[in-house]
Amino acid sequence: MIVTSSGVWVLDERQPVAAVLDPDTGAMRRLVSWAQLPPPPAGEDVVVCADEDGLWVQHSRLGPLVRVDLDGVATAVWTQGLVLAAAGFGGAWCTSPPPAQELVHGARAKPVTFTSGATVARVGPDGTVRKVFTDAPVSALATTEDAVWVQLDVEPAVLRNLGGETYEVNWSSRWVPLPWVGDLPQRIEAASGQPQLPSTAAAVDLGRMGYWSGYSYDPHADADSEEVVKAAGSLWRMGWEPDAQDESGGRRPGRFVAAAFAVPDPLVKPDPRVDEPSTEPVRVFQMGSYGITAAAGVGEHLVVVAGAPPPSLEPTPGGPKTGGSEAGASQASGLQAGGPEAERRAGRREQSSPCVVALQPGTGQLRLWLSGDEVDISDLCWPLLPQPLDADSYAQQVLASWSRMDHYWRGPDGWHPLTTGVSGSRARLVGDWPATRVEFTFDYAPRPGVRLRRYIALFDELGAIDNPEYADIGLMEDLDTERVPPLEDARDGFLDM
Repeated sequence: MIVTSSGVWVLDERQPVAAVLDPDTGAMRRLVSWAQLPPPPAGEDVVVCADEDGLWVQHSRLGPLVRVDLDGVATAVWTQGLVLAAAGFGGAWCTSPPPAQELVHGARAKPVTFTSGATVARVGPDGTVRKVFTDAPVSALATTEDAVWVQLDVEPAVLRNLGGETYEVNWSSRWVPLPWVGDLPQRIEAASGQPQLPSTAAAVDLGRMGYWSGYSYDPHADADSEEVVKAAGSLWRMGWEPDAQDESGGRRPGRFVAAAFAVPDPLVKPDPRVDEPSTEPVRVFQMGSYGITAAAGVGEHLVVVAGAPPPSLEPTPGGPKTGGSEAGASQASGLQAGGPEAERRAGRREQSSPCVVALQPGTGQLRLWLSGDEVDISDLCWPLLPQPLDADSYAQQVLASWSRMDHYWRGPDGWHPLTTGVSGSRARLVGDWPATRVEFTFDYAPRPGVRLRRYIALFDELGAIDNPEYADIGLMEDLDTERVPPLEDARDGFLDM
């Protein structure tokens, strides 16, 4: 989710499609696609940045950089291998790929001394490219209202101990400013920079990214941390609250919550000997079991992308959608393909539909802005690729690895399951390519009487191999942190995670 002056852009996780929403009502203004841009190669990250009213997208440093507005692809630029790093006033900024992580053995090891420079390029909305050369590697860009700051790696280097006599090389930095618009120098040198960003530099507030990477709910999270979102006059702390005992002695099931806290008065300095920071939220919204992937301030709302509608907005069987305890009419519609496209995508998540929800702390209102199962984007997506020749071999190997979860760890006393409480696990392949998944079911001691179930997708939406390399560790972490739905969510003897 990205907020610009043209609206709230909600991007599909895999396809080159976004719904642009009205920031006041949540109504969908337009569906936008950039399917002309080739899909990213396996292992390549998709980079998306925003300027005042559009997006800059790059799927590979070897492929084109494009600017996307409400009408689709407006500009396509050859970057000569430079990587999209930032965008803002007047265009996008690309750099040479940052240096790879450098590891050395032993505290006395000598790091590599860089002797080559790098390139920074400013790309205008019309595709005009202006390049600046540096005398040192570029590790990052930082954007403020006044300038784009280039971080250059310089000596001295410090070794950080990672354990086992392995050390990471961390170079010192020099920051050099470049103007958003106007003339650029042909070359900048690290010696002309400064060791820190100026403390008075205000971060640019263009294209606010709604990525949210938090996990567990922490009412004490620092207000300046990336997990805390400032929106609608409040500080929002979100995450998973595990099972807990309520005042009556019963068990309150674990859920995701979004809690609004009062913003401290900057003119009032608390006395640390007397005053303790308040951990009591002004308002708490129950978000259900499926998680939050994005959150950003939009006007008087905190707008979140959730894995499924919160419980108070879930429709009753045979009835219309309505607002719940934090009431508000549902409106707008969402992203998901219909027909055959929908069938091959449906396997990625069971019994849920990602959605966009607006939370208003002052009134306690919660509104469904966008539902992920009501808009057909089939004609805006990339076509399905040919089935990989090694698809069957790959699926069987992944199945074999998931068939050993009862004997995952080997210790002095023998084999142990993936984590405490897991037993009787079974794995099988379900669905035809590209919707082939591993269905993994198991008994779990804290949820007696039902089988827990998780589906692991083996191919992406284009039909390419999407190896779930760390899915077993992810399941273990969910179990160990009690991120398990309550028993009342079970259906037909299965509790889906």
